Amino acid sequence: NKKVFVNKNNEIVNSVIGKTWWRTSSFNVDKLYLELIDNNCVLFDFGSVVNMGGLVCSGEFSANIFPGNTTHDIAAIDLLIKEAGGKTSNLFGEKQETSKPIKGFIGANKELHKKILEIASRTVELK
Repeated sequence: NKKVFVNKNNEIVNSVIGKTWWRTSSFNVDKLYLELIDNNCVLFDFGSVVNMGGLVCSGEFSANIFPGNTTHDIAAIDLLIKEAGGKTSNLFGEKQETSKPIKGFIGANKELHKKILEIASRTVELK
């Protein structure tokens, strides 16, 4: 019965961040991902936002970013990341509303979430 906690790394440098990307996603996150890489972050794409969300909950990943609009992809990890002490929002910093299409997803510890959101606010574009 071990409780899980999000990663305590508050810096983008050396963070391991799960990300998803596809050509037809609702949001252009290319500039966000490039700036994270420029800040010496390691990005992984397993093709499963849920799997990477679990790695955030266990502290193995620092954050998870999803540029989609499908609620079913993030509903469970939204709750789990919060329960593990993290913060979640859409790509624009708004609270997730899981009863309708979403505007992407960011999940991380509270400080790192704020830093990722600062970059996202300058770089993420609606397609």
